[in-house]
Amino acid sequence: MARDLAARERALMEAEKRASLGLLAAGIAHQINNPIGVILGYARLLEEGRVSDPAAALRILHDEAGEAKRIVETLLALARPGRVSVEEVPVAGLLAETLGHVSRYHRDARGEVRTECPPDLVVRTDPKKLQQVLTNLIINGLEAMPSGGDVTVSAQRRGASVVVEVADEGPGLSKEDMERLFDPYFTTKKGGTGLGLAITQEIVRALGGSVEARAREPRGCVFSVVLPEVQP
Repeated sequence: MARDLAARERALMEAEKRASLGLLAAGIAHQINNPIGVILGYARLLEEGRVSDPAAALRILHDEAGEAKRIVETLLALARPGRVSVEEVPVAGLLAETLGHVSRYHRDARGEVRTECPPDLVVRTDPKKLQQVLTNLIINGLEAMPSGGDVTVSAQRRGASVVVEVADEGPGLSKEDMERLFDPYFTTKKGGTGLGLAITQEIVRALGGSVEARAREPRGCVFSVVLPEVQP
């Protein structure tokens, strides 16, 4: 009986390991899809000689390859939790850089992205990881509006925290779907993996913050990322 119990425990541990590896592999594949798509697109344009500024294109290739590397490192760090290094980051500058990334990923998007942010807001965070979070949320908002609309990214103080909100004008979600948004593998998108928001939540938690979603009136969704502010 003891040998049988030990064998079952080993089998359960192996099953949990396989499930964790599957989640990690699917997460990596989902997250690096955007930078890899940009790399392939610019590589094709360079090969066909259809780039007016090859030096600029090469810089973009370098940046996006670095982004894919950072995404993989982030997911590996989430799988093996450890210390998170943070720095003081001006929010307005981070939002501007994030919109540059989004414009590369969704050149054909019909939606427009607007930002609203006081110039003096500063947070303590990892800028690349926070940029990954906001990029995911903005792209989700654009994909929720195939016929067009605005995605508004706003930042404001709330007590000792900074709240960054990403609001879209899409069709919104049911109450039941809203409650499951951050569950791994749950998705409302055709062909979606259901991992983008789950990974987003884990990254924000690793940064010492929180993320939540709510319905927007008269339609759409609002995602709120709460992080500690650097006090002046």
